[in-house]
Amino acid sequence: MDTSELEAAYRPVLELAARAAGPGQGPASPDDDAKAWGPDDVLAHLIVNDRLLARAVRSVLEGTAEPYDNLDAIELAELRALAGDLGDTAALIGELEGSSRELVGLAGRLDEAQAAIPVPVRILDGDQLIVDNPLPVSRLLAIQARRHLPMHQAQLSELLGQP
Repeated sequence: MDTSELEAAYRPVLELAARAAGPGQGPASPDDDAKAWGPDDVLAHLIVNDRLLARAVRSVLEGTAEPYDNLDAIELAELRALAGDLGDTAALIGELEGSSRELVGLAGRLDEAQAAIPVPVRILDGDQLIVDNPLPVSRLLAIQARRHLPMHQAQLSELLGQP
């Protein structure tokens, strides 16, 4: 499967995060009780989401077509636990670089027939159900490249006060 669109969608997110984590530029951590996402929460979300997508793609490669459900990627307590485990924004960025590289690598191994295999998909945005039906794995990855990553790039830009 051609992964150029997916790779291109990750680039500006990673560049924005790297600029924001430069000397003296790191984001302040939100209060543990705060419900609003901070920059590190967004990065942790993208990491968890990459892992969930990679699991779904890997399952297609292995012939099992396991479901993709983003619930774990939107649980704020889980995201903050991951951020705490990794330690700082630079570590989150490094982990996102690795998770995105893994996902792109797995997607690149999909042949045309595998890319067309439907997987059960459930996507939530907060408490709103966005998708709850099978989609070809290529369509799931297109959503990541065309909607999900640009949405979080804009969110990070706003949170960081970056153009």
